[in-house]
Amino acid sequence: MSNISLNRMLDLCRARGAGLVHIHTPSTNGLNGLYVQKILKVPCVSTFHTMWDKYTPYLFGSRLNRLFKNPIRGSTWLYIRSFHSHCDATIAPSMLVKGELERHGIENVHFVPTAVDVSRLRPPTRRETAAARRRFGVPTDRKVILYLGRMGFEKNIPFLLRTLEATQDSVLVLGGKGPALELAMEAARKAGLSGKTIYAGFVRDEDLGRFYRMADVFAMPSRTETQGLTVLEAMACGRPVVVFGGATSELVGDRGVVAGSDSEFVDAVKELLGNPRTGGGLGRTGRRIAASRSLRRMAMEVDGVYARAREIFRRTTAGRGDFWTAVVRKFKGYESLEETFRRGARLGR
Repeated sequence: MSNISLNRMLDLCRARGAGLVHIHTPSTNGLNGLYVQKILKVPCVSTFHTMWDKYTPYLFGSRLNRLFKNPIRGSTWLYIRSFHSHCDATIAPSMLVKGELERHGIENVHFVPTAVDVSRLRPPTRRETAAARRRFGVPTDRKVILYLGRMGFEKNIPFLLRTLEATQDSVLVLGGKGPALELAMEAARKAGLSGKTIYAGFVRDEDLGRFYRMADVFAMPSRTETQGLTVLEAMACGRPVVVFGGATSELVGDRGVVAGSDSEFVDAVKELLGNPRTGGGLGRTGRRIAASRSLRRMAMEVDGVYARAREIFRRTTAGRGDFWTAVVRKFKGYESLEETFRRGARLGR
């Protein structure tokens, strides 16, 4: 955000009487959110979506990351801990993430599982499956291994090509965009799998149901997920899922397959492709689990976190009126220089 748009956002928050700031990233927009919270003097809640320490190779390069892995990871968590210390509560989408945050010294962490709208994500009829396959150009005589998500390097997409190579009479359908898409396309070409790989591109919300419905197996090869929203969406559509251990395994449990190794993952996909009855049973169980995580229930749990954040905010003034916030206010045009130093003098007593 630019300074002008940030000031406009402040004016809008004031006009609407905003009583709480909810931040979803510790990056620049998250810092802007903290600035708004401090200026307005309202409670702040954050949701932790990304295990940033797993992404340091992309920021610093793989060679530098290998040489200075521990200092880089330590610095990353130092920043994350500092950022979340300014929040009155932090929401973790899985128990694994909650434990990791608390292990690194972040307080007031609350587990709130993500929900999906099961009214628009449901198991398909045979006619709907056939229509979805025509829509995305999938041959009617092939089994479908499906992936939907960001095409990032951390998602381990090339591994799905190895999985595809181990199967017969199947195709891999990849939905999503990202920096690793070209790498996946090149890997498919080198492996001679271009004819068995379909790139659906970005899938719009209104097409999600149709997209999931053509899957015989939904495969999530990523090992860095904090929740696995697309896994839950596939379960809502009654599709059997295969994942690795981690946060996604909390969603799946015994309602899908949690692989402990690469070979287990490949074998599970092959088993489900060859045994539709097993896949159907897992799909029905997964649908019930997804339906139990309603949007209404999630909203009520988030509202409960908001209430606790307001209570914590009332009990503490830490970080609400520090001198540097006053300096920022000056440069954003919210008070005179004299008022800035007057505020600093008061805080220094």
